[in-house]
Amino acid sequence: STLRIFKLGADSPQFRQGIADVKMETPPYIHSFGLTESYVVLPRMPVKFSAQSVAFAPMASAFKALDMSKEGAQNAFYIVPLNGSSGIVKTLPSDQPIWYVHTVNSYENSSGIVIDLTTTPQNPFASDLTMQAARNKRMRDSSGVAGKNLVKRFLLPLDSDTPVTTELLSDPDTYTDFPRINPKYRSRKHCFYWAIEW
Repeated sequence: STLRIFKLGADSPQFRQGIADVKMETPPYIHSFGLTESYVVLPRMPVKFSAQSVAFAPMASAFKALDMSKEGAQNAFYIVPLNGSSGIVKTLPSDQPIWYVHTVNSYENSSGIVIDLTTTPQNPFASDLTMQAARNKRMRDSSGVAGKNLVKRFLLPLDSDTPVTTELLSDPDTYTDFPRINPKYRSRKHCFYWAIEW
């Protein structure tokens, strides 16, 4: 499976220029992504996505779990340089699957890239996504929905020997999603985000 990344220029916005092709073993589902001054950051959830399945069945049927018995590129961040040079894949341990929905922001620091995401403890798209399920306490408590959405910070060192680390940014007892930041700080270090909590 190949993801193609394009850029648009202000001088000819109708023309798409290819920057990079990102190869993945199976088709991914990437709900949102990060963009810094120098990189595109693609979070890869450990699922194979089938668009054909969505046409004939509920969305949950479009996601097939991938083998998580060992650490690998099926559960990782793909860091793609905007200058067209070779990318980096930062894998996560097999016991830390990256389940996420929305990107708060991403930016570069002295050691690598920071990306803040709204995360869940299981695949957020493989459960009942209806409001009826979200309002039903029994379904929520029995994991009939994806679990609490939490904002997590992922530190992605560009050094290949240094592992990814995480930090929880939101209240662990509260659902948090649909984040926003001041748009003047996109791709730059930010101090605040706004989000819906429930």
